[in-house]
Amino acid sequence: MAAELLQDNKSVRANCPECKGALTTFESPATHFARQRTHAIWDHYNLLKCAGCGRGGLSWVEQTKTSTTMGQATTYKLKQFYPISVEHLTLPKSVPAELESEFREAELVASVGAWRAGSALMRSTLEKALKHSGYAKGTLAKLIDEAAADGAITASRSARAHEDIRVLGNDILHDDWREVSPNEFETSRRYTQRILEDLYDDRPGVLKLLAQKGRSPADKAT
Repeated sequence: MAAELLQDNKSVRANCPECKGALTTFESPATHFARQRTHAIWDHYNLLKCAGCGRGGLSWVEQTKTSTTMGQATTYKLKQFYPISVEHLTLPKSVPAELESEFREAELVASVGAWRAGSALMRSTLEKALKHSGYAKGTLAKLIDEAAADGAITASRSARAHEDIRVLGNDILHDDWREVSPNEFETSRRYTQRILEDLYDDRPGVLKLLAQKGRSPADKAT
C-alpha cells in the first residue's frame, strides 16, 4: 500500500524495509521543520521513526488553509515519504532473478506514483517471461495466444493479459500521452503476478508441458 498520513497529521503508516516490508507506523516526530510556501500553504518536514525497529523516516506534509462559509478550514496531505513504501506481491521461488528484479522495479516506481512507468515495466515482465518459456517469435499478442493454446496459461488469464497488461503497455509505449490510474496499474500488477504463478509455481510440470508442445524454454533440462 502507499504511505498514509494518520490522524495526528504527523505519523505515517507505511511498509518498513527494515521490518521485511511489514506494515507499521512511523511515529510522530521529535523534531520538524516548517516553511510557508504561500499565504495559505505550509510545508512540514517531519523526522519520524518506525515503531517496530526504530528506523528513521522523513515525511513532507502539505498544510492548506482555505476560507469557507463556516470560517477557516485546514487540510493536510502527505506529499512524500522516505523510506519508499512498497508492498511486494509474492512470487514463486523459481521465477528467474532478472524477471523478479523487473517486477520489483515496476512496484518500486509505482510506489512514488509513476503509474505509467510501472505499467510499462509490467508489460515488459510479461513479454520476458513468455520468451523465457520458449515463446520467442512474433508480437506479444501472438506469444500470449500461443501460451494459452498450449495450456501454459489459462484462457481467462490470456484475456486479462491482453486487456490489462499488453494493451495498457502498448498505449503507454506507442500512443499519445494519457494518465494511467493506480487501479489500472494494480490490475496489471496482479495479473502479471498470476501469470508468473502459472509459469513458475510448478516449473517442472510446466517444463514437461512445454517439451510436449515443442517449446525450448531457456531453463529446459539438458
